Amino acid sequence: MPATVEFMDGTWTVQICTKTGLSSCRAKVLIDATGDANVVGLAGLELIDPDIVQPATLTFGCSGYNPDALDYDALKTASDKAIAGGELVTTDVAWRDDGPRALLRKYGDNANHVHAPEAHTSEGRSRAEVEGRKALLRMYRFLCKQPGLENFQIDWVCPEIGIRETVTIKGKKTITVSEYESGVVYNDAVCYAFYPIDEHLNDGKGINGRPLKDGTLPTIPRGALLPAGSQFMLVAGRCLASDREANSALRVECPCMAMGQAAGAMAALSARTGIDPEMLPIGDVLALLQEYGAIVPGD
Repeated sequence: MPATVEFMDGTWTVQICTKTGLSSCRAKVLIDATGDANVVGLAGLELIDPDIVQPATLTFGCSGYNPDALDYDALKTASDKAIAGGELVTTDVAWRDDGPRALLRKYGDNANHVHAPEAHTSEGRSRAEVEGRKALLRMYRFLCKQPGLENFQIDWVCPEIGIRETVTIKGKKTITVSEYESGVVYNDAVCYAFYPIDEHLNDGKGINGRPLKDGTLPTIPRGALLPAGSQFMLVAGRCLASDREANSALRVECPCMAMGQAAGAMAALSARTGIDPEMLPIGDVLALLQEYGAIVPGD
């Protein structure tokens, strides 16, 4: 984990936290792939910290029952009563207030919501981990008391809660949802995205989801990976510069993988040539990406 970051005389010096103390390293180009822009923040560059963020999910698997034999109307009535009595929280058993039907039908999986503010910090992330486990325990205790679920069991739990949203960088370019949904091809586009708008709502009311129109294939510009005011620094992943709705689509695995490869290619070219990533000829960036099998805008 990064401890300190400093840019001096054209070189980055980073202190990394290891099991045996702090270790220093130097780099010509720095990529922040923390997902939470931790390195960008340590460098003193501006971050966008929204008042509301998408809830997290602690994914799990369950068994010990026959989903086709359950009375889901009765389970909804029982969960409403448990929620009213403080025994359960709505989002312990569902993304929206519709009872545990979906959770039980798919044997757990991606089925709960957990409030996770400030999860880009150690304190906020720790709270989210604790709250996620409390939510699973409430869910387990409730379901075990319901008819047909006497043998309900949790088979596995992911070792970490899944955080959907924290902070983003203030970038040299910001992707807006209107640009994303219209499939703008930026003049500095380095990779594609493809996912629909997928904003999990923080109020327990489900998801703000909108599919992309047929034939729409959004792109990601280099400028959204460059922190404003930075030199020889890039980000890759969900902290790229984007508004909240656009970010709800850009945060998922495939775009993050594409951003990672693009950032790596730009960092390699920049370190080799001494040219800041912002000033690299975009044709050189795309050519290097294609050399290593990437699908780039224009393919």
